[in-house]
Amino acid sequence: MQNKLRNPLRKWLAPAFLTGAALTLAVPAEALLIMERDGTEFHMEVHTVGRLQALDHDADSKAAAGFAKQDVNPGFQHAIGNLGWRLVMQDYVDVFFDVTIASRVKADSMWGHQGYMLIKQVPEASPLSGANVFFDHFDVKAGQFIADFGNEVHRRSLNADVQSNPLVGNPVVSPHATEVAVEVIHNNPAGFGAMVGMGSGVATESLGSGSRPSFRAKAWTDIPGANGLELAGSFYRVNHGDAIVRGSNLFRTERLGGQYSGIWDDGNAPGQVMIGDGTSVTAWQLDATWSADDRTTLWGHVGRASDDRGATEEAWYYYGVTGQYYAIQDTVYLAARYSAADASRFQSDRSNDGSIQRWQVGGGLWILPEMLLLKVEYVNQWTRGFHSGALSGVQLNQDPKFEGIIAEVSFSF
Repeated sequence: MQNKLRNPLRKWLAPAFLTGAALTLAVPAEALLIMERDGTEFHMEVHTVGRLQALDHDADSKAAAGFAKQDVNPGFQHAIGNLGWRLVMQDYVDVFFDVTIASRVKADSMWGHQGYMLIKQVPEASPLSGANVFFDHFDVKAGQFIADFGNEVHRRSLNADVQSNPLVGNPVVSPHATEVAVEVIHNNPAGFGAMVGMGSGVATESLGSGSRPSFRAKAWTDIPGANGLELAGSFYRVNHGDAIVRGSNLFRTERLGGQYSGIWDDGNAPGQVMIGDGTSVTAWQLDATWSADDRTTLWGHVGRASDDRGATEEAWYYYGVTGQYYAIQDTVYLAARYSAADASRFQSDRSNDGSIQRWQVGGGLWILPEMLLLKVEYVNQWTRGFHSGALSGVQLNQDPKFEGIIAEVSFSF
């Protein structure tokens, strides 16, 4: 590309900090226990986020349709929020459901997201108490919920629930899907755990003849004597054949929207790698986490995802590593992440094997511990090696890229 990116760092770094700090003054912080009776608790959780970004991109968006590159001005994104409720019935059952008050995709709409039940024990007075021979070793999770695929799914930003992510954006490939499903979970106190599950294979109802269930499995363990090293492996498979159905959302979409706005094609999650159409997905992912001490944590992942419809096939390897270091007790931290996706077969072309790479560098300041967090990130993403094809409307053979500063203030309880 001949055009050079504008560098927004000098002009917009100070406004990002100042605006984020000003926003924190207007947000209340108070945890809420709605009800407690006879050992049963009913909790409510709230997540809100405001973002200011100064990003610029170099991309031919929807070039085949004759659209020119659109400039991206610095500014505020939509304010977004989540509401969640959890019913904890002693040591027997947890019930959880949540909604998005607003998202980047639907800023003026409330969406249902998850609703599930986690069964841990059966009361002894129940006629089904004999099932505790099973529940003494296993939990059962049932309903509509996020598929437990990979460890990044527990650290990523999810609409306004962002404080598990030390940076603003997610890795360039960030698996996430909600399905109607059942998972059987074994948590061994010796440090080993495993899960097997089956789901609907789609995010919304699809009862046509081609719709088939998905299968997932996961195992994790602490490595003895390795000073805080944890390993995990995940597998996911769904095959809808050649039928035209609403495919798996594990890789192909970001239903609630991404963290960057306006760049590339300005779709649901601009800049993210969306793999295939979700019709016939096979994926695995390996994760490792190392906690050196109370202040330093490193984690990384490597995975492969393919989507094969017979006449068309797409396959990617993806990977990433993240580091977080608390520089001032539990108040100020620094973080960095490198993530990438390499196409081994893009749009059925074995020779179309380019890569998309992303650097994120930033940090966070806890205004109120575990409740009110200000984050600032510099992000730089680039593409190279593709000779044809488009991803989410962006022509990859033109080596699209984007960079800039984004600030985020979030409140959660």
